Amino acid sequence: MPVIRITTPQDVLAALGARHSVHEWISATYRAEPLYQAATRALLAGLDELDRDDPAAVPAYGAAGAAALGDLDGLRVQVVAAAAPERTRYFIANDPCFFRIGEADVHLLGVDCPAALAELDAGGPYRWWGSPILASRAHDDAAPWCPTCRDAAARAQEGET
Repeated sequence: MPVIRITTPQDVLAALGARHSVHEWISATYRAEPLYQAATRALLAGLDELDRDDPAAVPAYGAAGAAALGDLDGLRVQVVAAAAPERTRYFIANDPCFFRIGEADVHLLGVDCPAALAELDAGGPYRWWGSPILASRAHDDAAPWCPTCRDAAARAQEGET
């Protein structure tokens, strides 16, 4: 079951499982934003009707999905899928988004990390943060970082500077 960062309507179809759920790990400020609300509605509107075995599904979904993904990207919001044949969990979250489920390590959403994937699949009580600084402060500057996700975050930060 891979972690897929959704950037195109084709990615949505590739990640689609027999069942799906959507989780919003997003700040209240974003949830109140009309552009965010419209984009998430457009992105999720056709999700129930999509059929991975129907070649016409992507073109029918494509235009609205592509525009919605573009709007979300402009808001620095990401869509990530934790995909399995029986279930796909879509996460709409700040970009970046650091998370911790239960007492596990702190992970970076969107990284193809086996440990993060297993925790996303298992579920449980979670916390999320919009920056590594906030995640670290929440743990008195001693956050239990996942090595894979910590390295990916460092590489991403180096690319921004």
